[in-house]
Amino acid sequence: NGPSAIEIYEKGGKHLLTLTPVEEDSTSTIEYVRIRDNRYTTEKGITIESDYKTISSAYNVSSIDNMIKDAVVRIDDQNFYFTISKDLLPPEIRFDMTAPIEKTMIPDTAAPKYVFVSW
Repeated sequence: NGPSAIEIYEKGGKHLLTLTPVEEDSTSTIEYVRIRDNRYTTEKGITIESDYKTISSAYNVSSIDNMIKDAVVRIDDQNFYFTISKDLLPPEIRFDMTAPIEKTMIPDTAAPKYVFVSW
């Protein structure tokens, strides 16, 4: 079912990053990195613990994709994106993958479920 993720931990055992390769072989490159620790920040100080209001104030949200369990928040001209659990969104769109998700539908206090860096 695709390449195996590579998990990166610090010496104390805290999970820092998960790297996902493009292919499962020794010459593969990284497709994306999942940030798991709040010490990783963007140029504007956004971390995995930032809320949607802070994120959307710091960056221009270019689009929001409606996935099965999450909303994927894409940022203009950046190589990172956030996922927010649809459990935090209005009930009428939680179970409808065809419904458009508007920026105003995400509560200001919603924190990212995941932060990804891709290129």
